Amino acid sequence: MHRKSFVRLLKSNSRFKRIIGNSRIKKGLSSGFVTLKKGESIGTHSTCKKEELLVIIEGFGKAIIGEKTISIKKGQVLYIPARSLHDIKNTSGGLLKYLYITATAI
Repeated sequence: MHRKSFVRLLKSNSRFKRIIGNSRIKKGLSSGFVTLKKGESIGTHSTCKKEELLVIIEGFGKAIIGEKTISIKKGQVLYIPARSLHDIKNTSGGLLKYLYITATAI
């Protein structure tokens, strides 16, 4: 599948906005923009065969990767290896916004 170049706004009124990719397709590149309200979490899920990179745009929170908890905040990038159970939780008083990018691990 060949994709054409595009530009999309990150601004969204929803919790989750897919930028590229399809959750049913298990190969290739996917990306999206997530907004979590105070105390909200994305829910524990697996990266399966994909690596994941999170770019924290606003706020701060916790990343739970397996048994490990990592503090995350605006301006940081978090790498999550393939086949990792993980959750992202907003522990700030405001919004936590991040961009995620996944790609099939080699």
